[in-house]
Amino acid sequence: MRGCRLDLYPAAIWSRRGNDEVLPGPYAWNRSSGQAAPASEDGERRQKEQVMTKVAEFYSVNEQKKPPANRVHHNNNACPPGRDIPTNERRPGNGGYRLCRDCERLNREGR
Repeated sequence: MRGCRLDLYPAAIWSRRGNDEVLPGPYAWNRSSGQAAPASEDGERRQKEQVMTKVAEFYSVNEQKKPPANRVHHNNNACPPGRDIPTNERRPGNGGYRLCRDCERLNREGR
């Protein structure tokens, strides 16, 4: 692995002791010591905060074809029905529709 920058790879995959050793748990690469060390709680908290995928509200142009009670808008990229809407069929805003149940659940869970 000559010339390969180890700091670009997850420490769980590579270690200076050899690339066949897999380190358990969340580890971070410490550049100054050249060792893998357990990730701090602060780092773990930041990772969890970045998971939230709330986005600007949008709805599908096809919502008008649905019965009024079934029309919804989305605000979370992790929502499967929202992800299925092609970008060219999305319209900004909520369109006066209720929030999708999947988006509600994902937002509540912080995902």
